[in-house]
Amino acid sequence: MKTAILSPGKLAILLPLLFLWSTPLLYAQVSVSGAVTDAESSEGLPGVNVVVKGTNVGTVTDIEGNYSLTVPLNGDQLVFSSVGYVTQEVPISGRSTVDLSMDPDVQSLSEVVVVGYGSVRKSDLTGSVASVSGESVKEFPVASIDQGIQARAPGVQVTQSSAAPGGGVSVRIRGANSINSGSEPLYVVDGFPIYPNNNAYGAGGNRRPTNALASINPNDIESIEILKDASATSIYGSRGSNGVVLITTKRGKAGATSIQYDGSYSLQQAANTIEVLNAREYAEYQNLRAISRGIDVPYPDPASLGEGVNWQDEILRTGSLNNHQLTFSGGGENTRYAFSGGLYNDQGIVVNSDFTRYSVRANIDSKALNDKLTISTSTSYNRTSTQALPTDRGGPGGLIISTIGQTPIERVFNDDGTYHLELY
Repeated sequence: MKTAILSPGKLAILLPLLFLWSTPLLYAQVSVSGAVTDAESSEGLPGVNVVVKGTNVGTVTDIEGNYSLTVPLNGDQLVFSSVGYVTQEVPISGRSTVDLSMDPDVQSLSEVVVVGYGSVRKSDLTGSVASVSGESVKEFPVASIDQGIQARAPGVQVTQSSAAPGGGVSVRIRGANSINSGSEPLYVVDGFPIYPNNNAYGAGGNRRPTNALASINPNDIESIEILKDASATSIYGSRGSNGVVLITTKRGKAGATSIQYDGSYSLQQAANTIEVLNAREYAEYQNLRAISRGIDVPYPDPASLGEGVNWQDEILRTGSLNNHQLTFSGGGENTRYAFSGGLYNDQGIVVNSDFTRYSVRANIDSKALNDKLTISTSTSYNRTSTQALPTDRGGPGGLIISTIGQTPIERVFNDDGTYHLELY
């Protein structure tokens, strides 16, 4: 058997010929065309991107939804994408014609915001609309809805008017627009308007401001939309001049019954207390004052008084925060329901200050008559109880300022265990 050996000269001639012979196989292409239509209307979709997967080869459908492109031999899938429709990948499988019906993307409807009597794309209102999801509100237990949007909505100023349990919260969307008519926004819960004035409500005498929105359970919220521009007044009138907060509560979804429990328990303490004089130091200070005035010292033996009483320790405690929610939701294609019950209890860090809320909500949607008419009901019952103390006042009657100024020499209890009280 003989083996043929090619000389270098013959190899130099055969290699270019072999490359030219294999080139058509490497770069072979096929032409693919088709039509893209809307799955609901069956009309052609213009402007749909058609790209060969894994390459930069692509085209766009014309005004009637038709397209045509040349696909490399190694291309095996086409990717169809368009705004508002579900992106789909379709195998070519050797076909020269590939037609497709695209389904609308229901999730893209969240990009549409209703403003006044019309609707616009959310991208056109980035400076006028802020959105807060119900999941973000649940990240930390809060007593009211307005506390839930604090630091979560750009351009919305939320200020705690009172640190007491269930205390008032001031919300400013469009700044302070009025001197005596209030600057609080209008809250619309499932279509029902609520206008709380947390700065004035319950603030007479030594009573601290209370929060009218604290009676609504934040765990029932599905989403919050904040309308900041003047278009909110087109449907809500002058009530929306300070902005509008649209609140949508959770509703049932078709499917098996879902049972969900959310609960949390946390402790709260005063971060810092004010350093004050003890009984001995206080007596020495009063003696120095007496000497400077040329009178007898009131406390001849300050060391015998010891530490005395720090009144901050007597009124402050380790508070607790309980938050529990139980939700039942489900239904079929015609009727959907969502029932929830909640308990919120805030034991403040000041003794005898607390806030408790019991809440029950029922949302039912029914298409009992026909598919084009939906009957929706929203029913809620909320009961709140507050034990309020004048902790926020800095003048006479304010509990904190009175505690700091109280003499450490006085006793808290008498020998028989009753409170010690001296009238001046």
